[in-house]
Amino acid sequence: MRIFSCTLSLIEKIGAEQVTIRKIAEEAGVSPALIIQYFGSKGDLLQQAFELRNDELVDTIKALKTSSFTSPCDLLLDFARIQMSRDMSYPTLTLQVLANAFSWETDGYVQVDERLAPFHNAQREVLSALMPSLPDEYLRTLPLTFFLIYAQGLRRMLKQGMTSEEGLGYLRPHFQILADAISSKTNG
Repeated sequence: MRIFSCTLSLIEKIGAEQVTIRKIAEEAGVSPALIIQYFGSKGDLLQQAFELRNDELVDTIKALKTSSFTSPCDLLLDFARIQMSRDMSYPTLTLQVLANAFSWETDGYVQVDERLAPFHNAQREVLSALMPSLPDEYLRTLPLTFFLIYAQGLRRMLKQGMTSEEGLGYLRPHFQILADAISSKTNG
């Protein structure tokens, strides 16, 4: 955990691009060889540091099953708000992870799907609990559609230096279109 906290501290101080294995090792008081042995590369270390909060985020998403459901759009915005609690905390790290970790060209669909599976499964549980009449095809495709909208919006938010609230305002019309499609399948 010390290596992760030193990594995140350095990212805040100098930015993800300037962080090196050597700088992390110096900050953590370990040898660079130790970091390479356990993490393989700077990219892998950054990915793992970023994913530290995944279990907590998934649990927070699942807790929405017992929330007071207002509308599909508000639920999608709640999903985004939960993700943003991590993603907006370390903007340079988030941009780097988005650029490297979700590269379909290098990882292939299987690895990307594995990284997203806990979030998608949690979102499916919530959607199924709050909207039991939602067709299976929507339950299967909505989490990925959410992610595609969210990831593109997140890139824009981070590059333009938006606050979380500005980012949610940016995402709202995109999620409203998706919410309208959900509503047409659950109300009609």
